[in-house]
Amino acid sequence: MRLGEIVLATGRYEAMTAWYRQLLEIEPSLEHAVGADEPLGGAIKPTRMCFFRLHIEPPYQDVVAIFEMPGTRDAPSGDPGLHHMQLRNASMHVLGERYRRLRDLGVLPYRAMDHGPSTSLYYRDPDHNAVEIAASNFATVEEFQACLASDAFRRTPGGKVIDPQSMLIQ
Repeated sequence: MRLGEIVLATGRYEAMTAWYRQLLEIEPSLEHAVGADEPLGGAIKPTRMCFFRLHIEPPYQDVVAIFEMPGTRDAPSGDPGLHHMQLRNASMHVLGERYRRLRDLGVLPYRAMDHGPSTSLYYRDPDHNAVEIAASNFATVEEFQACLASDAFRRTPGGKVIDPQSMLIQ
């Protein structure tokens, strides 16, 4: 089994879809205004839907979707639900370039961490959902696993706070 979709409900459809366009650097694979007669399940159905397809490897696909849901509040309430989502980059170089591009657009992480096996930048979307953008600190599975087995990682598995500017290759 693999993750297929992360679906976010929002009352701020335009702001959310614009933010994810910037973050992901892709256009939606599908945007759809839901018709009144469409047979979608649930007592409340979305009025608009947007799907960002990140990867396809049949039969799997990775999708971030945004559903405009009538009555959705503007910010998280502290109720149980999504804590955060993590999206992975192919390398630290790609993570650094994504940071640079987003920074230049005025989109800054609220936290940056070197977790040992990986480095993560944490952002908030317009609805205040936490979005972790990460990359492995190692080129091989063996190096990654050695880090996980190390005493240093066992002492501080959460990692350490970093300055995201330090990732940039000058």
